[in-house]
Amino acid sequence: MNNQSNLLSQNKIIEYISNLYINENLNGQGNSLNVVLSEIEQRIIKKALMVSKGNQRKAALLLNIKYTTLNEKVKRWKLSKPIKMGG
Repeated sequence: MNNQSNLLSQNKIIEYISNLYINENLNGQGNSLNVVLSEIEQRIIKKALMVSKGNQRKAALLLNIKYTTLNEKVKRWKLSKPIKMGG
């Protein structure tokens, strides 16, 4: 995927999330922006850990963040690593 199509995907995601967030808050059902962003970040980290089979160093590379930053977030949010099957 080239940088331009990646940017388009990111823009679509941002637009979708912001519209969803604004609509939920207009209806009185939304959370604070910090809560929403934290939930999104946790889901992305969980997905990266799943793809990397629990290897935090590989997950940090996938996310383009420092290993220490990822490790701190995993500890803070008590994100469990996926269980390795058959081995």
